[in-house]
Amino acid sequence: SVTLYGASNTKIFTLTDTPGYNAAIAGTVTEVITATTNTNFRGIDWAPTSGTPQPPIEIWRKAKFGPGATNSGTAANDADFDFDGVPNLVEYGLGTDPVSALASDGAASLPSAVTGSSDPLLTDRLAMAFSIPKTNPVDITYIVQASDDLVNWTPLATKAGAADWVWNPGGTARLVITTAGEVTTVQVGDVVASADAGRRQLRLKITNP
Repeated sequence: SVTLYGASNTKIFTLTDTPGYNAAIAGTVTEVITATTNTNFRGIDWAPTSGTPQPPIEIWRKAKFGPGATNSGTAANDADFDFDGVPNLVEYGLGTDPVSALASDGAASLPSAVTGSSDPLLTDRLAMAFSIPKTNPVDITYIVQASDDLVNWTPLATKAGAADWVWNPGGTARLVITTAGEVTTVQVGDVVASADAGRRQLRLKITNP
């Protein structure tokens, strides 16, 4: 339920939601707050009713595509609403805007090759870099994979939700992670040095969960 309070904690208005998600409640509350003429309005008290909580990705989906959005049509995980070449699920994981076709929300946000690195963890091997939100979605798993035939892929580094990155092969972790402001940049090197490798490819896989 949502309650608007006036002076001396007097109630101006109370709206009670039905159990579960009700797409109309947010709009109704907005209309009430906008329309109120009570100059003593002091604030809002929010008390969610019982029901199944919405998964984080569904809250994000409704915020981006509208209150009725589901994992289908142009709002689906594998859809590309803004036609920028990046599926909605990947935009969710990378923290970009799925309804913006700006380059910074599209191809420019995708992983890129690391060249000229002076970091000893990366200098002698194929490496890739990408950025994710400092506080990344808790229902996303990031997997950096390597392959020498584009058919069989081996996980190198994995991050599940809020957990730390895990170096899957064991041994020296070829991971360089830096955070500036609200963005974390991740650099991952191949487990095999270039001198000992044939043709190698790296990719980032994003899954939910």
